Amino acid sequence: MLIIFSGLILRALLAIYNISYGVLPGAGSDGLSFHLEAVRFMDWLNLKYPDNTYILTEWLSGYADDIGVTHGDRYATRTVELKLYSVGWIYSAFLGHLYNIFGVSHIATSLLSCFVWFLSAITLRGILLRCKIDNSKINLALLFYCFLFPTSVIYTSVTLREVYILFFINFVVLLFFILKDQKNYFFIFLNLIIISLFLFMLGYLHRSNIVFIALFLASVASYFIIKKLITYCKNKKFHHLNKLIIIMCVAMIFIFDYSGYMQKIFSSIQSYQTGHFHEITIFRASYFTIEEVASREYSIFNFFYYSFKNLLYYFIQPSIFQISNLKDFVLAFENIMRLIMVFYSVNKIYRYPNNNTLLHILFMFFIFSEIPYSQATINWGTASRHHLQVLGILIV
Repeated sequence: MLIIFSGLILRALLAIYNISYGVLPGAGSDGLSFHLEAVRFMDWLNLKYPDNTYILTEWLSGYADDIGVTHGDRYATRTVELKLYSVGWIYSAFLGHLYNIFGVSHIATSLLSCFVWFLSAITLRGILLRCKIDNSKINLALLFYCFLFPTSVIYTSVTLREVYILFFINFVVLLFFILKDQKNYFFIFLNLIIISLFLFMLGYLHRSNIVFIALFLASVASYFIIKKLITYCKNKKFHHLNKLIIIMCVAMIFIFDYSGYMQKIFSSIQSYQTGHFHEITIFRASYFTIEEVASREYSIFNFFYYSFKNLLYYFIQPSIFQISNLKDFVLAFENIMRLIMVFYSVNKIYRYPNNNTLLHILFMFFIFSEIPYSQATINWGTASRHHLQVLGILIV
C-alpha cells in the first residue's frame, strides 16, 4: 500500500503543478479541452428560461448547431440537452455536472483523476492477491504500475477520460477473477450484470471501445466453441480440426469481402485516420501523412497489410530513427518495455497452452482493446494515451 500511496501523492503534486505553475509534457491540450468543454456544458445547463428554452450565445450555439437541431435566432429547446451526452463526450458532461454542483475547479477535477487512479491501483492489487503470488512480485508489479511508465503518471494526473477507462477495465478484470471462483448462481448473475454495466460505460467513454467490446465478446465465444470442438474431436479421434478451422476462417474472409463489409471497414478506418489531420496543422509525431492514408486502395491484401501496419506502428513508434527530443525517448523506452511484456506473455501462453483459461481471456481482452485504437491512430503521442487503459491488464 505504501507504493500505491506514494504514486497517489506524486500524481496529486503533478496535478497541482499542472494547473497552478506550468504545463506537464503532453498534458496541455486535451486535458484542458475536456475542462473547457465541461465549463461550456455547465453554462448550457444554467442558461435556461422558465419555459425550458436556452439562449444561444456564440459560446453555446455549437451545441445546437453541431447536432443539427432546428432552432430560431435565439432559442433552442430543452430536448437538445438529451443529445449532448454523446459517446466520447460523456466525460465532459460528467465534469460539467460536477462544476454545476460544486463550482468550477480544474484542480479539483484533476485531483479527482488522481483519486480514480488510486482506486484503479487498489483494484489491481486486489487482482494480484487473487492470483496468489508472493508479496515481492506484487510489489514489483505495483512499482511498474505506479512509476515505470512516465506518460501514465502524467495522464493519470490531469482531466483525461483514460484514467476512468483504466479503472473500469481493472475492475472488470477483478470481477472476472471473482466470477471464476463464484459458485452461487445469484452472485454469478449479479457479477455478469455489473460486468455488462462497466463494459457499457467503456463504450460510452470512447467509441473505439464499442468495437473492442464486440471483438472481445466474439473472440471469447469462439474460444470456448473451439475448446469444445477440440475435446469432441479428441474423443472421436478426429485429427484434422486445425485444417478445418483454417478453411472456415478463409471462407469467412471471402464471404465478408464478397458482401462488402471488409471494404466498408477499410473505408471507415481510412476516413477516421484522415479526419485526424487539419489543413493548418502538421503533427510532428505523425507516423503517416495525409497523402499516404488518402491514397490507399482497397483489396483483400491491402486490408490485412495496412491493418497490420497500423498495429505495428501503434506499438513501435517512435522508432530509434525518429527520436528527436526527450519526450520521444521516453515514449520509445515505454514501447520497448511494453513489447517485452507482450512477448513474455505470448511466450508463456505458447509454452503452457493448457494453462489457466482466464489468462487466455485476459490476453484477448488486452489485444482486442488495442486493435481498434491502432486502426484509428496516426501519431505516437495519441497512441501513448490509448496504451494507458490496458496497463493494468498487461501487468497481470
